[in-house]
Amino acid sequence: SGVCYAAKTNGKPCAGNPHARFERGTWERSGLTATAPDSTNETEFTGPGFIYAYKLEDEFAKTSRVLVGPLLATNIVKFAKINPNTESPMNAFSVGKDDKIIVDPHFVIGPEMVNILESLQQNAGQSKNKYDEVIEILKTPKEKVRRPTIEEMSSYIKDITAELNEGEP
Repeated sequence: SGVCYAAKTNGKPCAGNPHARFERGTWERSGLTATAPDSTNETEFTGPGFIYAYKLEDEFAKTSRVLVGPLLATNIVKFAKINPNTESPMNAFSVGKDDKIIVDPHFVIGPEMVNILESLQQNAGQSKNKYDEVIEILKTPKEKVRRPTIEEMSSYIKDITAELNEGEP
C-alpha cells in the first residue's frame, strides 16, 4: 500500500522544510490516507485513496491542519499493537480540538514557524481563526501535545469512515 495526500499545493515550499507549503499566504490544510495503487501511470493520481484524501481535505480539514484518513489510521494502530516495544508511530500525530486525528505540526514544520504563522494570521482577514489550532499546538512543548491512544485512534477510524461514507450509496 502507499500513501495518498490531497492538498492544494501551488505554494512555495517553506524555507528549510520542503514538506511544509504556503499557498497564497496560508498554511495548507490537507488529508492523508493509505491506499493500494489503482494505476500504473505514475503521473496520474486516481482511485479511492486519493478521493478519500481529497474529501478529508475538502470537507473536514476546515483549519490549517493535515487530517489522517481511516486506512492510514488503521495501519498505524496495527503497527502499534504488533510492535508495542518500539516508539509509537502515534507520536507523529495529535488530537485536534474536534477530536479528529491530525499530523502533529511539530512533526511537519516545527515550533520555529510560530512567528511566521502569527504574521500570516494577522493578514488573514476573516480566516484568522483557521490558524488558532496549529499555532496553539506549536506553542505547546512537543512532549505535552495530546497524542491519540490506540482506543482513541480506533474510535476515530469508525467515526471518520462513517463521515466519509455519509450520503454515498
